[in-house]
Amino acid sequence: MLPLKFFTRPEIKPGLVLTERDRALVRWCYELRTADSVMLALLVDSSHDRAARRLHLLWAHEYLDRPHGQFFLKVKEEMRHAVYSLGREGARLIAEEDHLPFASLRWQYAKNHEAKDRYLKHTLEIAKFRAALTLALREENSTLILKRWISGMHLAKESVKGQRETDSGLPGWIF
Repeated sequence: MLPLKFFTRPEIKPGLVLTERDRALVRWCYELRTADSVMLALLVDSSHDRAARRLHLLWAHEYLDRPHGQFFLKVKEEMRHAVYSLGREGARLIAEEDHLPFASLRWQYAKNHEAKDRYLKHTLEIAKFRAALTLALREENSTLILKRWISGMHLAKESVKGQRETDSGLPGWIF
């Protein structure tokens, strides 16, 4: 079970110089909505220990959040690794890098503390699938690339516009 301090940021923040790998960790949390530390380490090609240290720093500086719903998942399902999602400063970073209005990302980090264990489990399963697909496509002999991922938040917008086609003329995948 998680101690309450797991969700309490330190009063004095440790030093942080944002690296490219840090930016990648934040971006993956944005794209996946939620991800555990093992998944994130694999996606940025890092050891789990090194990634866990950076994730902790990013959380301490509010680039990432630790959704409270994981408390109940850890009790029920015996999850062992910390789960992260986009934090307020991470949303600012993504908005700046992608030239988006900050308000368009605000909903994502604002909902982190409201997310219940059921929603969290659902988004983690989707993230695991996407991570597995991404890692499989990185294999040396792979000639396939994942050009675009349409998540649930954008799926309704896409369906309103009509059936999308890929560059090959085939209908796009919808998960």
